[in-house]
Amino acid sequence: MIQIRQITQKDDPDLLSAAQWLYGWWGQAEGYTLAQVEAYVRHAACTRRIPQLFLVYDGSRPVGTFQLAMSDLDTRPDLYPWLRDVYLLPEYRGKGILKEIMAVVRRQMEALDLKELYLFTLHEGLYEKYGWAFAELLPAAYLPTPEDGPQRLYRLKRT
Repeated sequence: MIQIRQITQKDDPDLLSAAQWLYGWWGQAEGYTLAQVEAYVRHAACTRRIPQLFLVYDGSRPVGTFQLAMSDLDTRPDLYPWLRDVYLLPEYRGKGILKEIMAVVRRQMEALDLKELYLFTLHEGLYEKYGWAFAELLPAAYLPTPEDGPQRLYRLKRT
């Protein structure tokens, strides 16, 4: 059974899973050490403010992660806050889990009184299903790893 849990303790043992995924996904490519990514993830173990870290579980096994954060793209400091680091293990993709993640995101927007969120992704047609509106195409030069670009910028307004 899939469950989503907010991580609020900096010593939560599952933080290491999130840090390792993020290190493998973007940390190493961007020149960060695993220790730096772990510190970044621990910083997000907050309850009543941003950043916030969430883990997705299948039973007791962590299978994904996502965060609410004040920044994601250094080249766009004018945009905040962000949904970032949405990650599911490959075998859990395409199973409707993103719908559950988006429900949690909307509840947190309400709880934190966030009027809007931003995200950037290569996916087209995925986040639109959950109310995200395409804002613009981000040139590769805006991205931490330009070889991944261009990417799509989306905005979600609280309803």
